[in-house]
This record gives sequence, structure tokens and C-alpha cells, in this order.
Amino acid sequence: STYFKDDLTEEFQFISPNGKIHEGYNHIMKEIKEVFGDKYFIDGEFEFYDETGTMTNDEIRQKTSSICSSKAKEKLEIRFKIFYILPIDEWESGNLTTKYFDMRETFMTYFDKCIEEKGCKYISILPLLYDGTDEDMIMKIFKEQRKNHKEGVIINFDCPYECGKKNGLMKVKDILDLDLKVVGYKMGKENTRLEKALGALEVELEVDDKIYIVDVGSGLTDEFRFEFIEAPEQYIGKVIEVLATEVSKNKDGGFSLSYPRFIEFRDKSVDDVDRIVSKGKGFEIIGRD
Repeated sequence: STYFKDDLTEEFQFISPNGKIHEGYNHIMKEIKEVFGDKYFIDGEFEFYDETGTMTNDEIRQKTSSICSSKAKEKLEIRFKIFYILPIDEWESGNLTTKYFDMRETFMTYFDKCIEEKGCKYISILPLLYDGTDEDMIMKIFKEQRKNHKEGVIINFDCPYECGKKNGLMKVKDILDLDLKVVGYKMGKENTRLEKALGALEVELEVDDKIYIVDVGSGLTDEFRFEFIEAPEQYIGKVIEVLATEVSKNKDGGFSLSYPRFIEFRDKSVDDVDRIVSKGKGFEIIGRD
């Protein structure tokens, strides 16, 4: 939901993605006005606050939905988690140029401190869990969040704010666990420490009865990378376990995996590898064993 000034009423309101005005959140709006005044556009999400810390994400989501859809005049059990902050003049101009990490450094760090200093109960800023390019951190942080009953993580590609579907963001709500056949390999990049070692394993990914080749380079130890090159034929045709965030479209219009990571070699026949089939707007893993 977004918080911004309505052109007709000149009042700040919470608006849903489909244009519905949210009511019953005066306790949240009061704190936002105390911290931000009337100079910022804010994007965020309503969420039931679990004081016990024992509820699962599904339970929290169901509780949030139940309270938010009720006709209660004040929904005090609901809090607001802030995802994005922009100066209201940038939002109203439609010229959205501030990139995510510039926004965090310029606005979020300052306002996070303000929220804490004012002792706000109902608003908070989504924490930054990692800033970097190590893809292995995605799996690590995702598992930590799931252990804490969180839904998952959001990967931000440092783009300006986008209305509607946000191509600069990727939600990781679940992890695909696949057993796939190794069919080839690629050497490490030239002029790097791995130029004479394994760069990535090539595996077969079957989606809707078509085969695609996917590179799996994350999760491999340096020791294995050099060991592999000594006798690659020992590994070609073997089955490995691969974790990935989602099935995605590749640059050629086929299918690939987002952030695939090698886990281990499997004592499994190539006849028992997993395949993917379309199911509505998503995909389903079908095992052959």
C-alpha cells in the first residue's frame, strides 16, 4: 500500500494497488505525520504484529487479512512496514530517478533514527540484510528468515522506484530443490584465479518436455574446481542437487534458473532427475523416482 497526497482532497491517505482507500489506520498515519510531515511519498505493507514471536508467516498473513478486511474503525493491531521513501515532489512529477540504495542512504537511515528517537510503535523501516554481490548470501539469509517464521527475502537490483509490477525487485518466498544431470562444464574466466579451474557445471533443466542448459557456478569450493579439471569425465553424467530461487526466462526466450547453487552430488540415477511443468502462473517439480 502507498501513502501519498490525494490530488482531489489534498489529504494524505493509504491507497491499495487497485486504488482502494484504506481506512482504520489513524494510529499509523499519526506517527507518519510526526516523522515525515507532508513531504514524502511512502510505499509499504500492513502487517499484524505478533507480540509472542511464535506465529508462522501464514498465520500472520491470515490474521493481517482478517483485520484489514474488517469494518473496525481503528485497527490498532496492524502496523506499517516501510519499503520505499521518496520526496513528494519527485513522486508527483513522475520523474522517478532516485535509485534504491541512494534512497536508503539519503532517507531511510535518517528516518529510521527518527522513528526510534520518537518511540514510534506502529511504523518501521524494512531492514537491509545484505549489500553486495555474493549470490550465496541469498540462500543463507533466506534460510535464516524462514527459521524466524518470515516469508522470505526481497532482492533489490538498485533501480529507481517503479509503479505497478516492479522489475527491479525479486521476491524469494520459497527455494526450489532440484536433482539435475551434469552434461558439461565451463572453465573459469580468463585473467582470474580460476582461469585454469572449473567455472560452472552445465546441467539439463527440463521444462514442459523441453531441455535447457543451465550454468551452476555458485556453491563450488575452490578445491573441487581444481580437482574437477583433472578428470572431468568422472563427473559428466552424474546427478547433483541444485537450489534456486525460481524458474525464470532466459535471454533467448527459453527457461533457466535464478541464482542456482550447487549443493552436492547425489547417489541417484539420471533416470530419476527432476523435471518442471507449468502449473497456472507457476511451476511444479515432478520427480521421476
